[in-house]
Amino acid sequence: MSDVLAVVIPRGSPGEREEGLETARGHLRGAGVEEAQIVRMDVLPSRGQSSPPPGMPEQQGVFRPDLLEVVPLLQSSSLFGQKQGMLLVDAHNLLAAESRALCEMLAALDPTAVSVAIVAERLPKDLSKTVQEIGEVKRLRQMWENQVHGWLDRQSKEKGLRMSYRSRSALVQRFGTDRAALRRALEQLQGENRPITAAMITERFRNRPDQPVFRILDEILAGNAEAALRRVGDYLANARSSDGRPYILLGTLESDLRLRLMASQARDKEHFLRMEEEGVFSRMLESAPGPLDEKAEKRLRSTARSRVRSSRRRNDRIWNQRRPLNAVSGRQQVRAAERALSLVVQADRTLKLFPAPLHQPVLERTVVELCGVYQGFAKGRRR
Repeated sequence: MSDVLAVVIPRGSPGEREEGLETARGHLRGAGVEEAQIVRMDVLPSRGQSSPPPGMPEQQGVFRPDLLEVVPLLQSSSLFGQKQGMLLVDAHNLLAAESRALCEMLAALDPTAVSVAIVAERLPKDLSKTVQEIGEVKRLRQMWENQVHGWLDRQSKEKGLRMSYRSRSALVQRFGTDRAALRRALEQLQGENRPITAAMITERFRNRPDQPVFRILDEILAGNAEAALRRVGDYLANARSSDGRPYILLGTLESDLRLRLMASQARDKEHFLRMEEEGVFSRMLESAPGPLDEKAEKRLRSTARSRVRSSRRRNDRIWNQRRPLNAVSGRQQVRAAERALSLVVQADRTLKLFPAPLHQPVLERTVVELCGVYQGFAKGRRR
């Protein structure tokens, strides 16, 4: 086993982050480091830190004050006693000079004295190269719903659990694709000396998974009203009064609908992208603080162009799923588009004028009706 491991986790995925941290700790334990000898250091974002936090000394070397312990830890010798472990979390926040210094120390590491585990959303280029040369880089990919059943099947067999497809589906319905939560659930079920049924899972685990908004869009596109309703319920069940989830969902629906209607009317893909760029520019122009000179307007157009480019994958998907307007079914498509726009406008008005208890039923009704009209201007597969 290598004494240096880097675990790269997807951004904004709490389940994968938790699993990445557990993988890193497991590596250190496997390398012979006792739990009490693991030193965790979190690399905080440096942006906006003009001075060290209160009580911290001024920076004197390459590393920031809260990372100074890295140096003596990595330069320690086995003569000092027990083997130590360093768990460096959020290494993507390392400054360039800190990353170079860390690479130099890792290259000179005494493997009998120290083992290192690094967790990051992405690795600085020099650090990635160094770890690959002297250790191992593991990448945890975000797991999608069409992959989770295979993963659950393998995990349940490893733990000696007898689970059917229906019982695995019940777990997915409760926990989504959060691998850390699914793993904990399987560990709790290990004490059962009988086949695991869907009813057992429903009874034992009563919490609801947090749903990403794009999963709701997938079900609308496929026309799966029942699944869309379940996902909306799960999404809003995890809402807090301060996070504005009903408005986020409605804003996402409005944005997706706008793009799909443009795609259905565009002559070709380039025309579609130009329409989107003009739309982004118009919205940015409306929110500008005042009249713009020629230079500022040019800069604004450049920003709009960059935003459209950064959404290339989303725009490609929407273009490939479009149902172009044609002479045969054109009237039906226009009616479907008008109905969809009317639903979103009505929902927006209701959310703004009526109290929170009405928000969920309004959004549920909107989503169910959108499932019936989206097929007029977009193509999706029923699952």
